[in-house]
Amino acid sequence: YSNVLQLMNKYPQFTFTMSQPPLYFHIREKQPDLAARIEEKVKGGQWEFTGALEVEADTQIPVGEGLIRCILYGQERIKAIRGSVSDTVWIPDVFGYSQCLPQIFYLAEIPNFFTTKILWSTI
Repeated sequence: YSNVLQLMNKYPQFTFTMSQPPLYFHIREKQPDLAARIEEKVKGGQWEFTGALEVEADTQIPVGEGLIRCILYGQERIKAIRGSVSDTVWIPDVFGYSQCLPQIFYLAEIPNFFTTKILWSTI
């Protein structure tokens, strides 16, 4: 992530989106100076924490309760980092989507969903 920070300093219009809060918490534990620089960019709006999930989870194998816990823990950690929960679920790479996702996201009050993989099999 230090390369991302260098790009942000060189190009002030550059923004970066990060999901999976555990990655940040490992950085904070192992490299507190790097974490402090990331926090500055989060506060300045260049570094966005989003995704709503603890990790970018598979959605086919876990049961609904597992996905809900992933959202619960993810939102708690995202709020601890940026001061508010995420309004977007970000799952860029997965091997299919559970049919329960719209209901879970709705009940979790997360209005947005982002992925990059929906059309890959049709190209």
